[in-house]
This record gives sequence, C-alpha cells and structure tokens, in this order.
Amino acid sequence: TQSRSSAASDVYKRQVLSWLQSIPYSTLESRTESSGLGYYPPIRVIAHNIGDCDSKMTLMSAIIKKIYPRLSQSLIYLPQHALIGFQLPTLKADKYTTINGLHYILAEPVGPAKYPLSKIADSSIGYIDAKSYFHEII
Repeated sequence: TQSRSSAASDVYKRQVLSWLQSIPYSTLESRTESSGLGYYPPIRVIAHNIGDCDSKMTLMSAIIKKIYPRLSQSLIYLPQHALIGFQLPTLKADKYTTINGLHYILAEPVGPAKYPLSKIADSSIGYIDAKSYFHEII
C-alpha cells in the first residue's frame, strides 16, 4: 500500500504548509496593522510577513490552486478559527471531514505549531467532529 505522504505531489503541500506556519501570527484587529478588517489578502501576508488564520488559509489556497488547479479545496471556518481541506484519498490516521460525500484532508496553516498535513490542533477537532463549521468549496 502506498502512503499518501510519500507521493511526490504532497511535497509541495507540505512545504507550503510549513512555510505558512512559520509566518508570525497576528489577529490583525489593530487599525494600524489592518485597517481594522481582521484580514490580509495573500499578497499582504507575504509583504508584511504576518497573518491570521483566515489570511494564511487564503494564501495557502491560492498557492495550491496555482500548482494543482483541479484539486478541490474547502475553506473551513470554525468559531474564531479557519482551516483548509484538500479533496485527497485518506489514510486511517488522517484527520479529514466529509463534505458532499467527499473526504477533505485537513491542514492548519496558521502556526506557530508545525502540524503536518492531515493533523490538526486539539482545539479544532471537537468542532470538526461535531460539524460545527461552515465551508466554501473552491
């Protein structure tokens, strides 16, 4: 059985995820940092080397969409947090959610914890398991 983590295509997802997790976290609620919007578009995350969970999730989605334009992604919004899901084959140990009958492997791009692809924070697991989130498929 081939493990998904050894697949060459996962190298890019893992590298992008690790890079985003290394970008410093900020809630972006200060008017001096973000005009009070609480969100930076992808280019601003890169330019300012700072971002919150939804800003980093959006940047990861944009990068992965350029590399894998046909890969279905889901932007996952939890209360006070955001994750990303990729419609990929799952392994038993993977953390994923099912949307419209398809499995979306989850990723935590926010950092600073270095969660690998298919592993998420304990604080996110309860919301995912209870389906206490909304999502946007892209």
